[in-house]
Amino acid sequence: MPKAKDIFWQYAQVQEDGKLACNFCGEQYTGGITRFKYHLACLSCHDVAICHQVPDNVKQMAEKVVEGMNEKPTKKGKMSSFRISSSASGPHLGSSGSNSSTKGGQLQTISNMFRKQEKDNIDRLLFKAMSMNNLPFNLLRSNDFKNFVVAVSQHGPGYFPPSSETARKRLLDDARKEVDAYIEEMKSTWAHYGCTIMSDIWKDTIRNRSYINLLVSCPIGTIFWKAKHVEKVPKNAELITEFLSSTIEEIGPKNVIQIVTNNGSNYRRAKLILEERYSNIFTTSCAAHCIDLMLEDIDTLENVASIMTKARQIVKFIYNKQQALDVMRTYTKGAELKRPSATRFASHFTCLHSILKQEENLRFMVASNDWRLVEEVEKDHARDITHLIQNEDFWNMGKEIIMFVEPLVKVLKMVDGEGSTMGYLYEALDRAKEAIKAASKDKKEQYIPYWKIIDRRWARNLHNPLLF
Repeated sequence: MPKAKDIFWQYAQVQEDGKLACNFCGEQYTGGITRFKYHLACLSCHDVAICHQVPDNVKQMAEKVVEGMNEKPTKKGKMSSFRISSSASGPHLGSSGSNSSTKGGQLQTISNMFRKQEKDNIDRLLFKAMSMNNLPFNLLRSNDFKNFVVAVSQHGPGYFPPSSETARKRLLDDARKEVDAYIEEMKSTWAHYGCTIMSDIWKDTIRNRSYINLLVSCPIGTIFWKAKHVEKVPKNAELITEFLSSTIEEIGPKNVIQIVTNNGSNYRRAKLILEERYSNIFTTSCAAHCIDLMLEDIDTLENVASIMTKARQIVKFIYNKQQALDVMRTYTKGAELKRPSATRFASHFTCLHSILKQEENLRFMVASNDWRLVEEVEKDHARDITHLIQNEDFWNMGKEIIMFVEPLVKVLKMVDGEGSTMGYLYEALDRAKEAIKAASKDKKEQYIPYWKIIDRRWARNLHNPLLF
C-alpha cells in the first residue's frame, strides 16, 4: 500500500496491474514511488523517461528530494548513489556496490547531473532569446559575446542587464567616447607612418541612391571617415575629385601616402587629376576589383563565353522552376548550385565549378522519370537543359576552363581577404600565369589569350612604383 506520508503519491495513479501512471504525462512505470521521483525530477536514469509536462515547482521539489536520497549513508550491500562512470571507452551508467570503483575513470555524483541540467536550461534560454530576437547564430562565435559571458560568470549571482534606456543613452555615449579616443590615437600616428585613403561607390538598388564612401587606413587599423550621397553614380570625375581632395585637406596632404579606388573610368580620371595636384601622393587601383575585371575579360573569350552561357542557362532554369529545383535537390542530396552575381565575375566561374562538382548527379537527374515529369510541363525549355547536361563537350570544356581560371580565383581570394596582401600580389600573379601555362601543357594557342588579358590589366591598373 502507498505510504501516506510521501507527498509524491498525489502526482500518480496506481493502475489495476500495479503500475504507476503519471498525472502529468500519462507515462506508466513498474516499481515504487522512488523511480517515479526520478521521472518527476527529469533525471533519465533507473530506466525512467523524463516527464516533459511536470510543473516547475513539482520538478524542483523532486530534484531536492532525489539529491537528498543520494546523500544518505549507504546500507550494507546497497548502492550508495546513482553514478555515472566516465572511462576511456566513453560515458556509461555505473551500477556497482558500495566498495566498487572504476579504475582510472572519473565519477560524477548526482549533483554534477544537476549542474549539467542547469547549463542545459541556460542554453535553451539563450537559444530562445536569440531566436525570438532574430539574432544570428554567428553571435556565439563572437569574441565580444564570449567576453561578456565570462564577465557575467565572474560577477556571480545578482547581475541584471541594463535597461534599454541605459543602453540607448549612457552606454552609447560611453561607446562613442571610446571610438573618438581610438580615432584620435590613430590620427596621432599619421604624421609618422602616413595613411591610405580608400574610396568606392556603393549603390542602394532598393532606394535607387548611390554613396561615395571614404575609409582611412594605417598600421593601427582602418576607420570609416565619411560618405557622400549622390543621386546617381557620378560619371564625370569632378565630383569624385573634389570629394577626395577635401578629405586630403582634412587629414593633411603630408600625411597621405596613397589613394586606393576601384578601376572605373571616373575614378581613373579623378586619380590623374589628384596626382597632378598632390605630387607626393600615389594612386593605386583596388587589386581585388582588377582581378575580377581580368575574369570578366576571360569571360568574353569565344570558347569561354559559350560554356559560361550554358552554365548560366542551367542554373537559371533550375532555380526558376520549383519542380525542377525539387528534383535537383533530391539527386544532389541537398547540395545547391552557385548562382552568379551580376557584379562579381568570379561568381560566374564559381557557378560553373559548382555544376561540374555535381556532374554525375545531374546526369542521373536528367535520365530519371522525375525529370520526365518536368519535361512534360516545361517541354522545350527542359529538353534544352537535358541536351546541355548530356553534352560531353560542355563537361570537357568546362573542366578545362576551370583549370585555367582557378589560379586567378585563388589570387582573388587572397587579396580579397583580411590583412595586407599587396606585397604578395606580384609573385602570386606570376605563379598564376605559370599555373595556367602548365594546365595547357605548354600549348601557346591555349594559354597566351589568358596571359594577354592578365598582362593588359596588370599594366593598366596594378603596375605602381609604390610597390617596388
